[in-house]
Amino acid sequence: MRCEDPSPTTAPQTPVRPRPGIPVSAPSAALPLPPWFSEIPEVDRWPETGYVKKLQRRDNTFYYYNKQRECEDKEVHKVKVYAY
Repeated sequence: MRCEDPSPTTAPQTPVRPRPGIPVSAPSAALPLPPWFSEIPEVDRWPETGYVKKLQRRDNTFYYYNKQRECEDKEVHKVKVYAY
């Protein structure tokens, strides 16, 4: 008896259940930008590497970054990025 690759089948798609209190919109509908979005300045980047050079917080303090990453390439997958 030979083992052959079965013909490709499509998995049944499960419907997406909306969360309570969150309006359901069409997937192609873009969300409107908040009014403060136009006030966000461009991020300063190092021209050689494209990495972030300087960030300014809302309280007008600055964070400065080096031209190169602090972690090695093999360690990048361990980095967690948070967005608030």
